[in-house]
Amino acid sequence: MSGEQQGEELSFLRAGEAEARLGMALTSALKVSRLHALDNVAVKDAVAALSEGLTRFLLLRDEAVFLISENRVYINGRLARAGGAGHTWMDEFCATLGRLGLGGIIFSGSWTEPTVRQFLGIVLEVDRKTPAPERPRALRLALGSELPPGARARVLDPAQAELFVKEEEEGYVSPRERAAYYFARLLALVEASHAAVATGSSPDVHSRHLRQTLMRTVESLPQRPFLIRLLSLTCLPPLADAPLASHSVNVCVLSLTMGQLLGLRRASLIDLGFAALYHDLGRVGHEPVPSAEGDREATASAELHILRGLERCLRARNYGSGGLLRLIVSQEHHRVADGYPDAPALREPHLFSQVVAVADAFDRLQNGTEWRPPQGPRAALRLLEGDDRYPAEATRLLVDSLGRWPRGTTARLWDGSVGVVLDGGAPRGHRPLVRRVVSASMAPDEERALIELPDPDELAEEVDPADYAIDWRAEVVD
Repeated sequence: MSGEQQGEELSFLRAGEAEARLGMALTSALKVSRLHALDNVAVKDAVAALSEGLTRFLLLRDEAVFLISENRVYINGRLARAGGAGHTWMDEFCATLGRLGLGGIIFSGSWTEPTVRQFLGIVLEVDRKTPAPERPRALRLALGSELPPGARARVLDPAQAELFVKEEEEGYVSPRERAAYYFARLLALVEASHAAVATGSSPDVHSRHLRQTLMRTVESLPQRPFLIRLLSLTCLPPLADAPLASHSVNVCVLSLTMGQLLGLRRASLIDLGFAALYHDLGRVGHEPVPSAEGDREATASAELHILRGLERCLRARNYGSGGLLRLIVSQEHHRVADGYPDAPALREPHLFSQVVAVADAFDRLQNGTEWRPPQGPRAALRLLEGDDRYPAEATRLLVDSLGRWPRGTTARLWDGSVGVVLDGGAPRGHRPLVRRVVSASMAPDEERALIELPDPDELAEEVDPADYAIDWRAEVVD
């Protein structure tokens, strides 16, 4: 990539309002704590602003990374804009870190007001009592030993910061951006696979690339911002020209989320994702015939697409563990959900078949079928929980993965405001993360603040998003 091309690409990696507000809050806190005692009113206000800013920023990110290089400030790989009042805080920030002998600070974990005050006290103590060349090492030791266990602050010297900046300029991709890329790649590869099947070719023409993408997706699942973004993309409306591909990728993501919560190892998660992507291979080119009642697919039509799926799996090139599990899941998930083919079961359906059956049913309820309109995420979960065709353990696993208030649920808070849930599963203790969209006065919330509620009971009731002109899918994906 030429320098000119790289400059053009980097022009899109500019810090947004969230990064700029946090940068100004950190600069202000460092400045006023140096000028006033820590119990001064100005310091208290600055501490509260930085605590709130870090808490909000870290809700959707693993770290808040501040770097300086050539008098430029980078926040999470994005260059802070120059000009106007913003230029003043950036100059001040560069001067402050320069005085401390630092090139960057990385925050992660929980930052309450007492913790922020303790951080500022450590910085002030080192600044006043430690010779300039020794300050980076002194800060590193003090922050590592004196901060409470839930908070982490890592300092970088200028050389380390330069290396970070160089790596970011050469290809920084945030977890959210990475999730969007892998989701889109899976979708494109499944579309291409379906196109190959439609012409009579093997479904495995792109299996190597597909498994590589699954492998990278699985490796990123432990990063909560990545997983939140990945799950949010399953709320996108199905592609008009490839609804089956959209459904297949959604089922894959939901299945991987459930498998991760089960504690499956990396190789097993990849096999589960592979089987989920191909679970409906028999539906490619298949027009479902509704039952006489018009509420589901007719049994003969369903059994035909199951047989087609098996035949296409047998035509495949992959007969490793992933290929064999795909063969099993493509048939057994129908036995779990619909009880057909009607034949004596020699054993209980495979765990992966149960997981995929539940993920498949949830996505079809949420996005609708030819014979059923789409349901909201919470309504879809409730319908699934009340359907005794599905194993209760697998259904509870999905509830734990998404939360009792799953992403996309529109709810009223006890203060009367209305928000859309972005996350809330077992990994975060079922504490809902909500974007407030309508204030308690029923006016649109201009800040659209992110709120982490301490308990699911903080949400008073589910409401119809149409009553408030809320597009819940857009809010989740935004």
